[in-house]
Amino acid sequence: MTTRTSQRVHPVGGRYKRPPYPGGKSSRSTHSVTGWLTNLMPPTTRYAEVYAGMLGVLLARPPVEVEVANDLDGRITNWWNVVRDRPEELRQRFRMSPRWSRPLWEAARTADQTSGVEGAFWFSLVCQWSYSGIANGLVGMRQVWDMPARPDRIVNSDPLTYDLGGLSARMRRVAIENLPDTRFLEKTAKLPDILIYCDPPYPTAEGSQLYRHCHVNVGEVSDRLTAQKGKVLISGYQDEWDHLLDLGWHRTERPAKSMVNTQGNTGRVEVAWTNYPPRRTETQDSLWEHPD
Repeated sequence: MTTRTSQRVHPVGGRYKRPPYPGGKSSRSTHSVTGWLTNLMPPTTRYAEVYAGMLGVLLARPPVEVEVANDLDGRITNWWNVVRDRPEELRQRFRMSPRWSRPLWEAARTADQTSGVEGAFWFSLVCQWSYSGIANGLVGMRQVWDMPARPDRIVNSDPLTYDLGGLSARMRRVAIENLPDTRFLEKTAKLPDILIYCDPPYPTAEGSQLYRHCHVNVGEVSDRLTAQKGKVLISGYQDEWDHLLDLGWHRTERPAKSMVNTQGNTGRVEVAWTNYPPRRTETQDSLWEHPD
């Protein structure tokens, strides 16, 4: 069996190349949503994410003493556990597979993506080779072989280009949890020096074949968030969490684009709600002029 070798490419959408994921906030640019959010975050010794996904914000931040990534989706937590603990085994699995294959993609969609190296492999293929319309749940295979004008897309569609070494080293200090949001927030409630980042699944994501466990009970999660002793930052769109303003929370916004919005990005606004006055930096005012 032919073994493929990795091809060095410039990381796409951030410092660490990893599977594309809806709402992943993978860009580290100062003018990206990720850069804007990290600029709003105060320094703390503990940092936690309630809905980890592909950890775009955690990976854009400097490491701190204690870091925890939580996600109810077992495909995601398994992927991160494998990347952290068994990166070379996953890399070897990529080497033994073709760069793209429709039968392999079809097999990946129905395979168990929640267990071990094989599960992480299948999950990578589904994320990397799929395109989707989150609003209607349609998923098809991303076709890149017929793009002669964009050979970079062929290379960048290859999971073998993931920065597994860099990700493994960065994640070595990160604890990974697979808990419901309210249960996780019960565990963080009494920690004073912690920053909790909460990026709930988009309301339009329900029914998508890429998202799982995307229903959020806003009332219950709000109760857990307002009970936190530490600092909390929630990101979302429009007025999803404006009811927290009546409790003294702060709202900050900026124009943004979303990769999961199939109806266009006109008027799209990214909002951050915090239980602390968000810090301002020299670049923050200019971010309004540079939406993603």
